[in-house]
Amino acid sequence: MTGEITHGIRKIEAFSIFIEFMKNLYKDRHMITTMAIRELEVRYIGSLFGIFWAVINPLSQVAIYGIVFGVFLKIKPDPSFWN
Repeated sequence: MTGEITHGIRKIEAFSIFIEFMKNLYKDRHMITTMAIRELEVRYIGSLFGIFWAVINPLSQVAIYGIVFGVFLKIKPDPSFWN
């Protein structure tokens, strides 16, 4: 019984730590967004498409994988995967 109580207390402590972390993120949201935008601008400033490369690059990779696996290798997903 004491093991269950200790486990419950640890869950409450972990949850309170998570809530405190989320409060700090919300409080510092302006600084976080500013730093993220600055990081993206610095990373893609010299590229041809600029910051849009952050979206174009993953989309082009998905398209290439789709063509390679779907068209050339003719691999189809297992129907039970979607159920």
